[in-house]
Amino acid sequence: MSAPRRPRPGHVSRRNFLRRTGYGLPAAALVGCGSSGNSAGQGDAAQIFRHGVASGDPLDDRVIVWTRVTTEQPRAVPVLLEMALDPDFGTVVVSQQSMAAPERDQTVKLDVAGLSSGTTYYYRFSALGATSPVGRTRIAPTGPTERLRLGIVSCSSLAHGFFNAYRLLARRADIDCVLHLGDYIYEYGTGEYGNVRAYEPSTEILTLSDYRQRYSQYRQDPDLSELHRQHPMIAVWDDHETTDNSFRDNAKNHTEQTESDPGEGCWVQRKAWAIQAYREWMPIRDNLADYVAPQSCDDQRDPERIKAQERIWRRFSFGDLVDLHMLDTRLFDRDIARRPNVLTTAGSPAGINSANDVQDNGLFANCAAPYDEDYSNIGDAQLDWLLSGLKESQARWKLVGQQVMFGQLKVLGLPEAGCALPNTGDVVSLLENTAPDSPLSAVLGAVVDQLPTVSASSLYLNGDQWDGYPSGRKAILDTLRDNAIDNTVVLTGDIHTSWAIDISDDPNNPASYNPITGAGAQAVEFVCTSVTSPGLDPLDGVSDVLRLNNPHMKYINLARRGYMVLDVTTERCQGEWYYVETVTEPGVDGESLGAAFFTASGDNHLQEAASASEPPASVPKLAP
Repeated sequence: MSAPRRPRPGHVSRRNFLRRTGYGLPAAALVGCGSSGNSAGQGDAAQIFRHGVASGDPLDDRVIVWTRVTTEQPRAVPVLLEMALDPDFGTVVVSQQSMAAPERDQTVKLDVAGLSSGTTYYYRFSALGATSPVGRTRIAPTGPTERLRLGIVSCSSLAHGFFNAYRLLARRADIDCVLHLGDYIYEYGTGEYGNVRAYEPSTEILTLSDYRQRYSQYRQDPDLSELHRQHPMIAVWDDHETTDNSFRDNAKNHTEQTESDPGEGCWVQRKAWAIQAYREWMPIRDNLADYVAPQSCDDQRDPERIKAQERIWRRFSFGDLVDLHMLDTRLFDRDIARRPNVLTTAGSPAGINSANDVQDNGLFANCAAPYDEDYSNIGDAQLDWLLSGLKESQARWKLVGQQVMFGQLKVLGLPEAGCALPNTGDVVSLLENTAPDSPLSAVLGAVVDQLPTVSASSLYLNGDQWDGYPSGRKAILDTLRDNAIDNTVVLTGDIHTSWAIDISDDPNNPASYNPITGAGAQAVEFVCTSVTSPGLDPLDGVSDVLRLNNPHMKYINLARRGYMVLDVTTERCQGEWYYVETVTEPGVDGESLGAAFFTASGDNHLQEAASASEPPASVPKLAP
């Protein structure tokens, strides 16, 4: 989700607008985390393994395990990995040597093969006379599989609070794996976006050293460390792992260097540094284990190797129950977000693209004509890979984990009948039914005088999501329809809010979609809220207006933080939103179920569940 670029004179960012309309978090005492430069003595486990342990990317015979060895001076250090079938290590099944080296920021990442499908393992590392905390991981099942439970998280701004959601999810022994849908870290300096906790380094991160230090700070957070220790994670980046609203060729929150101004360096190198740090610090399977980022803006060594390292989209199978397709809608091949037919002064006018446009969230009318056919947020190669995977999948459920909202989000909902702009009467009617003190009222009032008198098109809110890239969405929905593919579930982060959505190519057209019965829906979408990042609290009162104009949206919560549990069986796939009591205080255990919706196998539309799903009667022990 977009956050503010450093303010320019005379401009008001969307975040500043939200603050002025009532949003704000109370400040808490700043909590600093030690950087990777602190010393560690021989045998001092708390210092040597201060970044904990982690696992991820489980397949049916292997898993990635990770740690970092902190030393007084960077140097190569031998490390021993042990894996066992029990938390007491009475039955050790893996003993493997590796090295923690300065070239990878003293991190260790092993792809341990030869493991048994559907099995829980416990693991630990030893180095310099010290032993790490014990971690717990689980291998993906193969063959007939009756049930899968996933934790889903996204958007953890350390400056906006404490990761209570991570801690509560870590305690759930019933979770098979955690999906992190992006914005694992944020790039801002202290006080630039949130003021509950201070950042390390205190400035915006730009270099490889900066990105490494920010990951070091995050991974010393006790709640995030515990989440990694207890559950394997499948992660993808969103934009803030590099910088706000990043795409293939640049980012909104990046000032490209010129001959007269160093700016923030060149985007090619900054992106490569961010990717290198991500791959060093995250338990993700690497395409190129020996990849090193370019050393300068002019260093174009092995461009094909660089592109291979940028590829994070990949697929996982959980027996015959689930195929999980993880996408990258940001860095790999995303064109800059364009907003044709923009109806407010906020945003680029039709045909103009600015990588550094501060006000990039103008309302716009979406039609096919202003878009090039090859205009995409994932690129042809990734789209072809996804469509082939959906068509070839033999699993009961096809999950698509990705960053930005897939379903349409409209302020004015009309059938997709043409490319004319909405008329004044349509917006005036919407304005009359909006509370006068609502922020939406001010936005709609500013739009009225700019509209023509002929009505035919919906009014969309956010061109950063799939609404701004309709050709890719159409290709996916056409594939589902033409191949009679059922049971597709889209899992989304980014927007810091909670949504349950029926997916239809024209949700405001009764001939295409029936919002009462769900007939005509081709898939469903669960949008996970943020761990800490601020939502749209001032707009929470307009949820009913959004539901009125978006009949395919079955649940909306714009104010709460937390996590999701996705419970998948052969009969149904159910999403559950759990909300934390607060993010401004550490160690608070209060949480509540916000909502639960499910789609029955073969239905392709949502129904509200009577209650949360029951955890399995027997689950493997948490790591001690």
